[in-house]
Amino acid sequence: MKLLSLNLENFQGIKSLDITSDGSDIEVRGDNATGKTTIGNAITWLLYDKPLDGGKNFSPKTLNGNGQEVHNLTHGVTAIFTDGAQQLKLKKEFMEIWTKKRGSSKSTFSGHTTEYYLNDIPVKAGEYAKRIEQICTPEMAKVLTNPFYFPVDMKWTDRRELLLSVCGDITDEQVIASSDELAPLMGIINSENGRITIDDYLKISKSSMTKINEELKSIPSRIDEATKAKPDVAGIFPNTFEKEIAEHEAVIAELEKQKLNLENGKVDDALIEKKKEINNRLIQKSTEYAQLQNKEASEQADALMKSAELVRNAEIALTNQRKKVLEIESTIAYKRGQQVKLSEKYRTIAVQQWDGERVCPTCGQELQPEKIEEAKAAFNLSKSKQLDAINKEGSENCSKAILEKLVDDLKLEEANLIKAGDGLKELQQAHQAALGLVKDPIPFANTTMGKALQAELEEITNKINTPNADIAPQIAKLNSEIDDVNAKVSSLKDKLLNYKIAEKQELRIAELKLQEESLAAEYEKIEANVFLCEQFIKAKVSMLTDSINNRFKNVRFKLFEDQINGGLKECCEVLVPCAEGLIPFGTANNAGKINAGIEIIDALSKHWGVEMPLIVDNAESVTQLLETELQVIKLVVDEKYKELQINGGKEEWQKTA
Repeated sequence: MKLLSLNLENFQGIKSLDITSDGSDIEVRGDNATGKTTIGNAITWLLYDKPLDGGKNFSPKTLNGNGQEVHNLTHGVTAIFTDGAQQLKLKKEFMEIWTKKRGSSKSTFSGHTTEYYLNDIPVKAGEYAKRIEQICTPEMAKVLTNPFYFPVDMKWTDRRELLLSVCGDITDEQVIASSDELAPLMGIINSENGRITIDDYLKISKSSMTKINEELKSIPSRIDEATKAKPDVAGIFPNTFEKEIAEHEAVIAELEKQKLNLENGKVDDALIEKKKEINNRLIQKSTEYAQLQNKEASEQADALMKSAELVRNAEIALTNQRKKVLEIESTIAYKRGQQVKLSEKYRTIAVQQWDGERVCPTCGQELQPEKIEEAKAAFNLSKSKQLDAINKEGSENCSKAILEKLVDDLKLEEANLIKAGDGLKELQQAHQAALGLVKDPIPFANTTMGKALQAELEEITNKINTPNADIAPQIAKLNSEIDDVNAKVSSLKDKLLNYKIAEKQELRIAELKLQEESLAAEYEKIEANVFLCEQFIKAKVSMLTDSINNRFKNVRFKLFEDQINGGLKECCEVLVPCAEGLIPFGTANNAGKINAGIEIIDALSKHWGVEMPLIVDNAESVTQLLETELQVIKLVVDEKYKELQINGGKEEWQKTA
């Protein structure tokens, strides 16, 4: 759409101005403050209600020499445009509203109003705006009329979006297909959970890396805590200590039994053993006496001594056999108790189930299945190791086979105990029979030694027969012995507790190290994928930049900027050519800026299929404007002209009225 005529009435200080053209370029010359920019403002105000520079609080009203508004004027702009096929006349009038209040003869200012015309037909503001939008949206008009709007006034995000719409975005698949190195990314953007963009994956991955890194940083201190909490277990041997505890508890049980027997009036086994010992001495001494008194019966005496020795040996063997039986019984009881404890421990661990996090605490999204499966696998591996350790300890110390072997041994030793008892009885009977054959002219019982032994035997017998007599000292002695053994048991249990605490801490340390390895592996995997994503972005940057820049002859665009951390940050900066290469639009000279703006407008105009008059303010700074098929309205500062001079395309100058 090209401008054929423009009329200004009382517009920003211009009382009246007419410009005509055949649709070709228009050049307006004049000294500073003669109204050149006002012409540009009039055109843009007519089209999209803003001045050429897009400033806010714009008013078309005329001000007097004191800067005060001149009242009761109609401020209007009329323009005729053509698209080559038909003409469109646009007109806007801005005026004050004056009203008289009831009872007053004087009018007061109460606001402004704007009237709109399409081809001289009055219309409402909405209809006027709709008609213009049929040709060109206000945003398009701002871009196409002002060379500085796109590079300066438009938000960089909007600039970037507009360029991508012109040149076409590049799909992730196209970028990945450009390099074999990027092929693994296809599995990332098309995951089992649905399609995901590289940008979203990067956000998720970097969030995960931050979280993993925080966890990795915390693990050494947690390992150090667990190490410090681990007691010193040097010199602690669990199996030996547990066996000693069982033995001590068996001793305590026996002592408690003796004490209970005393308190209940039962015979103390120690007294019975003492009586046996005195009887043995009595037998021995009587035998010796018989040998001395009956030399002629030396053979019999020798036999008696041998018989007595056999009896003594049989009694010792019987006592030792009892000890074997007791030891096996104690071992069986201990191992069964150990079996129960290990079974309870096994069941406790076996029923444990993984109940870790299923939702990311950072983003609130459900964790990917593979992450959950990895956590479950780590948990199940730890659980399996604990169960294997329990099975191993049970197999080595208290398995069914071990207990069955001990039971078989117990049966064998009990049979041996019965056999030893029977053998002792036979030997005692044989010995008594041998004594009956010995002649005893003087009974041993009548000798001093015989009487002493007999008296001792009677004393023990009396104690056995009267067990409740004076048991307090015995009870006290037993209590003292029980306390001593209990103290040993407590000490051993304390050491075992420390050992278990150390085991628990060792397990915790192992878990933390396993977690550290798992997290490090996961971090490396994500980091590798992030690296691929960054390579992807660089490839896409290059492809996008080339795609966009190839559509412009001179102007170039910087769509990404490098970050200190090696990453890329989106941007959209216009680069203007100069003798040294390319420089940012903001640092270029005015001529470079204007020509860059014209080149951009020319490309966007062709893309949209829309032409608008291109207004170049301060055009005097450009010796050679970039060629364009668009209609250019040049506003040139020229101090030779104190009033506006206008070339309307007919090689004639029109002077302002």
